[in-house]
Amino acid sequence: MPYKRLDEKVDRLFSVPQWLKSIQDLLLNQGVQWPHAEQLLQGLVKKWYQSDERMSGDEAKQVLYDELLQRLNAEKIHTAHLNGKYMMLVGPTGVGKTTTLAKLASRAVLEEGKKVAFITADTYRIAAVDQLKMYADILEAPMETAYTEQDFNELLQRFSKYDHVFIDTAGRNFQNSGYIAELLQFLKAEQQINMYLVLAATAKFEDLNRVINQFESLHVSQLIVTKVDETATYGTLISILLQHPRLNIAYMTNGQEVPDDLQKAHVGNLINHLLGGSDGQ
Repeated sequence: MPYKRLDEKVDRLFSVPQWLKSIQDLLLNQGVQWPHAEQLLQGLVKKWYQSDERMSGDEAKQVLYDELLQRLNAEKIHTAHLNGKYMMLVGPTGVGKTTTLAKLASRAVLEEGKKVAFITADTYRIAAVDQLKMYADILEAPMETAYTEQDFNELLQRFSKYDHVFIDTAGRNFQNSGYIAELLQFLKAEQQINMYLVLAATAKFEDLNRVINQFESLHVSQLIVTKVDETATYGTLISILLQHPRLNIAYMTNGQEVPDDLQKAHVGNLINHLLGGSDGQ
């Protein structure tokens, strides 16, 4: 449990800085999980003692910024470039996989002049297939549905001459182990498929953590975070990255507009949002 006063955790002969409680409240209110917040706060107290107890609250925030910047290095949050031919989006229902796929494909076509194709393995939602078909028509790109593993492999071969092939998957209950098993079947293809796990910034830490653990067998290392514009708390994302060091955020989305609302991901901006500052440092 969070402590009310830091001197409940250290020798009572020592005092604690007055700003410590406000920073603790900031981290916890932003959704940083207590084990991570405690480590950060203990580091601040150590720095405070090293400064002969002269470090101010503003200086402490700068120290906290630098510490998070070091822990969440540039490889953790970066604007990715489309690498490889095949890009598959997976994740729970309702996180915006289809719209995000359309944004990525539109950027590739409109900004990079790439030739793209779509494959959907979402045979559960007619609306999602229709939505992707609409985007494909706008981009004048082919789109096909894979009903079976054989269909999927044949479509990979058919689209092998395209620069990028964007693969949509069904949004289903992530706690259903059968869903993961289906995705594993698709990954048996000979072609190298780059997989991205799509998560909503509005979700609770516990739910995000369960999703990540459920998808662990797929060896996903790249995240796409959606609905960034629908939250004012960013500590959950910070804690997820601290909890799962192997994960990187490749893209963030901040709205429904295609292709505009594909946000540049930058670690410094995320930390500034957490600490209540403006973008950049």
